Amino acid sequence: MGCDIHCCIEYASSLRPDESRWVYTPFACELNLGRDYDLFALMAGVRGEEGLVPVCEPKGLPKDISTAFLFHSGCRIDDELAAHEVEGYCSREDAEQWVQEGYADYIGDHAVTNPDWHSVSWLGATELEEVQRRYRLLRGADHLELGAVIAAVQALEKGQGGRSRLVFWFNG
Repeated sequence: MGCDIHCCIEYASSLRPDESRWVYTPFACELNLGRDYDLFALMAGVRGEEGLVPVCEPKGLPKDISTAFLFHSGCRIDDELAAHEVEGYCSREDAEQWVQEGYADYIGDHAVTNPDWHSVSWLGATELEEVQRRYRLLRGADHLELGAVIAAVQALEKGQGGRSRLVFWFNG
């Protein structure tokens, strides 16, 4: 079975009214970096050649991840739509079981993270540059799509004081 990566770039768009934390906004959801197991290994220790060390171990979902991104990528709880097998919806019973078994987390009261996700993490521009550096040493060339992601994250960081990141997870 194959393994795919799913990515989203987020940036801090504003402070909450009480200034307790930044509010993150998705810039690009469902970016496609292709199926490159060496890249996956360098990003999060997923697949790849034996001995490849990730830039960092998976960090999990950021605690301040954007709700918009989660609703875009998770499963909304609706028994009626789930009964009709509408994509992106699940039953309350399935959601409760996934959460109880540790396969998903609640997103508010009306959605859950996707139970097929694993090795969820996020990287900032500096970490992504290190992934690219190691990839170049391994393969003799940059990863084209990763280069574009790095440029986007860096551009967003300029406007938000370094508060931009690539959030990703794997399935399969």
